[in-house]
Amino acid sequence: MLDSLQWTSLEERRKQQRLAVLYKIQHGQVAVNISDYLKPASRISRHSHELAFQVPSTSVDYIKFSFFPRTARDWNLLPCDVIKAPSLTSFRARLQKGLRSRPKSIRSFSMTYHCLRTSTSLHCTAVFLTFCF
Repeated sequence: MLDSLQWTSLEERRKQQRLAVLYKIQHGQVAVNISDYLKPASRISRHSHELAFQVPSTSVDYIKFSFFPRTARDWNLLPCDVIKAPSLTSFRARLQKGLRSRPKSIRSFSMTYHCLRTSTSLHCTAVFLTFCF
């Protein structure tokens, strides 16, 4: 029904709102000192951008799924053209356009593991599924 009405799910709308709040914090539109909560990424890979954040590692769920770690994970997966939007309105439009253009099967950010079993050990690598706008 959501697809026939072209509505986004509650999960996607919440993600968009969290990313919009982080955009406002990043651009000084909200009085929150982001350096108290997040640090810039120490290195930039070919899959990240210069405005990426380090995601603190923790095994405690109430920290892992709190606002800053959860939103930083989603923020780091966004493409540069969305992150570098000149205004909040254009950020939301680019974000919405990107979410609508993705196939339904990859509408969520996720991570899978590819494992290779040898005769002596098991080697697993994390693979992040991202999207392209």
